[in-house]
Formats: sequence, structure tokens, C-alpha cells
Amino acid sequence: MQRDKRERHRLKRAAKKARLVRHVAQAEESQARHDRGLDAAFQADAKLRAGDAEGAVVLAARAAAAWPSDVPIGQLYVAAAEASHDLEQRVRSYAHLSRLMPADATLLIALAH
Repeated sequence: MQRDKRERHRLKRAAKKARLVRHVAQAEESQARHDRGLDAAFQADAKLRAGDAEGAVVLAARAAAAWPSDVPIGQLYVAAAEASHDLEQRVRSYAHLSRLMPADATLLIALAH
């Protein structure tokens, strides 16, 4: 009887440790994804200011994919897509932005065009 109880407690401790390790790993992955998104956003902003719209839209799309819930990154993606004059990227950026914020008249007009 004691042996069974010890075994159950050992298994509980092992499961708890595994949950903790999984949680820590997921938190580290989330932080790394966040950092990659911010780095790509900063690079996209720098390229957009330098006049390289094609490179900026690629980096802004990468930032939006890495951190999809951030509105300023979505707006940066739209600005880069507008500067690049690439219709496909403009549609993607406006669709991404429409998922982030409530649709207003300006956004709906931009999506219609």
C-alpha cells in the first residue's frame, strides 16, 4: 500500500514538473516571437524612412506575422504596403488591420478599393 502511494506521489510530482517546464518553454518561445516581431518592425520602419518600400513591406509583413495582435505593427504594415504600391500586399495589410480594430468608414473604403 505504501509503495503505491509513493508511486502516485512520484508520478504527480513528475507531471507537475513537466507542466512547469512546458509553461516556461512556451513563455520563452512567446518572448522570442515578440522580440523577432519588434526587431522586424523597427527594421521595417527604418527602411520605410530610408525610402526602401519593397524591403519595408517584407519586414512589416514578417513583423505582423510574428506579432499579429499589435495594432501599431498592423498600421506600419499598411503604411509600407501603401508606399510599395503592391496591390496584393495592400489587400493583405488592410485585411490584417481589419482583424485588429473595428471597421470604420476609412478602413472600409480602403478595403473596397
